[in-house]
Amino acid sequence: PDFSVWGAADKLKQVLDGLVDNAVKFTEEGSISVSATMHPEYVLVEVKDTGCGIPTEQQHQVWEPYTQLDMTATRRAPGLGIG
Repeated sequence: PDFSVWGAADKLKQVLDGLVDNAVKFTEEGSISVSATMHPEYVLVEVKDTGCGIPTEQQHQVWEPYTQLDMTATRRAPGLGIG
């Protein structure tokens, strides 16, 4: 089915781009999937991967703007800290 995004479509694209980019960067092998499910009041968009994941004690930080979880000099992948 067709659906439209009202409001900040550019922000939705930015979030999805960040999530998919991170999934690609941190999934060395396995799979990445993106899906969308329509509900009466919203659309649920999921990005799933078999990558290394985020340690439980750091998961709360993903909602803080411009936060990068690995700030060491030897981190594997750079990023903007927005995904």
